[in-house]
Amino acid sequence: MNWKQWIPPALRLTYRVLQRVRNDQKSRFSTQLTRLQRSPGVSFPFGIETVQPIKPSAFFENKIHNIALASAAVRRVVIPPGAVFSFWSAVGYPGRLQGYRLGRNLVNGQVRGAYGGGLCQVSGMMYYLALQAGIEVLERHNHSVDIYTEAERFAPLGSDATVVFGYKDLRFRNNLATAICFELEVRGSQLHGRLCAAGPIVCYALDFIRVDTPGERHVRTEIAGNLVARSVYLVRTGVV
Repeated sequence: MNWKQWIPPALRLTYRVLQRVRNDQKSRFSTQLTRLQRSPGVSFPFGIETVQPIKPSAFFENKIHNIALASAAVRRVVIPPGAVFSFWSAVGYPGRLQGYRLGRNLVNGQVRGAYGGGLCQVSGMMYYLALQAGIEVLERHNHSVDIYTEAERFAPLGSDATVVFGYKDLRFRNNLATAICFELEVRGSQLHGRLCAAGPIVCYALDFIRVDTPGERHVRTEIAGNLVARSVYLVRTGVV
């Protein structure tokens, strides 16, 4: 019998959040985290842009609402050289009281309704842009299951970054010589993203090399032939 099932979910989440904070403090990682400061006077004339469709699914309108809310939370947060960005430090807890709505979430390989559903498209786009800019990714988790057919896919397999508050974060360090920020915005049924920079940056070509095996999909993410990430997915298509 799993003893964890007797612990209320809210208490388990609180423990995980406190555990992360403690680990960050012990490693002095917390001192590197970006303070949530927006500087409208700072010019960011350089950048890398991408656009993704927001595909129809269960809770579609709620998904668009959640994506727009999270996009506003990360918009123009200045990340100086050497600073670390944490998705959840910027977005905060995605609960009902924070304005988030029920959406589709993939939990333990199962599709469920949960508050804040859809935010993985925001974190995934930020991860994709960070890779293109050659930014050092410190923490990223791929989804455990690939639920999409090729026609349903809105981004290359291997470019996703699932986030679960208290458990899975997207974190990267700005190893560039210039300050950066992100500008994400929902326009109709599309998510527009731009990684903005105060100085010139390079846009690298990404390769997502996929190998299918019975029941699994393996993806190697490479930049100029150099491996930067591995992702393994179970296969389950046709989920709405």
